[in-house]
Amino acid sequence: MSRRDTILLLLLSAIWGSAFLLIKVGVDVLEPSVVALSRLVIGSLFLLVLLPGHGGLGTLRGHLIPLVILGALLRLCTLVLFTDGVAVMTRSALPDSAPTDSVESDPELAQS
Repeated sequence: MSRRDTILLLLLSAIWGSAFLLIKVGVDVLEPSVVALSRLVIGSLFLLVLLPGHGGLGTLRGHLIPLVILGALLRLCTLVLFTDGVAVMTRSALPDSAPTDSVESDPELAQS
């Protein structure tokens, strides 16, 4: 691995890792949908700036409709899987004896 590759890998790691920190801080201040949309817009703009320099726009123009369909399907899968993952992780993180507000689960509440 060359020195350039090592630097690029460290840069990628820093960018990737900082995303999670920024999401955590951002969700405390903004709605999650605003944070997700901001990440999407910033990433798209960054890629659009890089594409012309690498000759990528000419190749993409002929495949615009399939790319939009594929992007929409992948985004839908991500939303569904992420939402399901968060729900499963939240349920599995709760202990079996987690307090609930349910009257049926607390005998003292059921008697009163």
